[in-house]
Amino acid sequence: MESAAERDQSQAPWLAHFMRRGVPGGETMRIATLYGPRDFRLEEWDKPQITADDGVLVRLRAVALCGTNIHYWEGFGQIGPGIPVAYPLPGGFGHEFAGKVVAVGPRVTRVQVGDRVALDPSEGSACGSCFYCAMGKTNHCEQPRHSSLFGFVEYMTSYERGLYKLPDHVSTDEGSMLSAIACSVHGVRRALTPGDTVAVLGSGRLGLFAVAAAKHLGASKVIATYKYDFQAQMAEACGADVVLRGTEAGVEEKIREQAGGRGPDVVVETVGGWANTIQQATDVVRNYGTVVVLGTFNDKVPVDTWQAMYKDVAYVFSYINCRQGSRTDLDLALEMVAKGKLPSKEMVSHRFPLEEIQAAFELMTRKDAGPQKAMQVVINP
Repeated sequence: MESAAERDQSQAPWLAHFMRRGVPGGETMRIATLYGPRDFRLEEWDKPQITADDGVLVRLRAVALCGTNIHYWEGFGQIGPGIPVAYPLPGGFGHEFAGKVVAVGPRVTRVQVGDRVALDPSEGSACGSCFYCAMGKTNHCEQPRHSSLFGFVEYMTSYERGLYKLPDHVSTDEGSMLSAIACSVHGVRRALTPGDTVAVLGSGRLGLFAVAAAKHLGASKVIATYKYDFQAQMAEACGADVVLRGTEAGVEEKIREQAGGRGPDVVVETVGGWANTIQQATDVVRNYGTVVVLGTFNDKVPVDTWQAMYKDVAYVFSYINCRQGSRTDLDLALEMVAKGKLPSKEMVSHRFPLEEIQAAFELMTRKDAGPQKAMQVVINP
């Protein structure tokens, strides 16, 4: 069996791309490092500097908490295929950010100092010329360029590509959500034909974003399941035509009934964790339908492959976001927010400074606690 030291060593080359310290320049920044399950600590690191002509330095003002961050914080999940989380994890692998441009390289023309931007780290670091980049699938770039340490940090460097200027009426906190919205947009775009009936399993933020994306992209009817009452209200606000409690008896039959008796054309799974929702999606989708998997799971999950075969089910496992056709998923996500296609301002339920990151993560693990329910928690470094 591979020892912890051997595992960490095998992980190091992959992590080194992201986790090198910045070029020393006398200035430092604060970062949050995850030293183990439920153990964030603040540290001082060198403030990064621009090293490329198309480089951009961004002062992060909002970093949204993601479900995968919760997995890491609880001791589950993978940093990459076959690469389990190893500690310490500088920056905590936060990956949904927005902030203000504070410096640009000499070849940068699309943004300028003072612009508020959302960042797509995979698009920004993509080489632009490999097999996958040529297809627009920058999320699978084979030769990604170096970017500074990112995550729950005060500053990070990126590149001109992958920056999205925020309109004046879109807040920086909302901008930090765009990457997550784009993930849901990505999965829905891969499966939806306008006019389809769509069921979304789960009304956490990925589920809510999927509801809004399905509506925006032309679904004729969207059915959403939820766990908490406040999620049901938000699902309706995002455009769901029908909301059903996911844990109630007979919910699968109710979903099929709402989809004409035969089941939805597309089922989007967004729960992940320890849930059996891939099997639930297989149960309710119509014959020749499509199941889109957006949730990340803490373990391997069983699926009745005989049932899937007899029903001719197509499965789409969707990994973050990229360009599809002439537009990126994040560009479409920004359009949805800018046009008010989802209540993004209302979805930001809690804000914490960097020094209170522990409290932020604790809140996210008990979503129904307190008078104000946790929907989207944002760290403001």
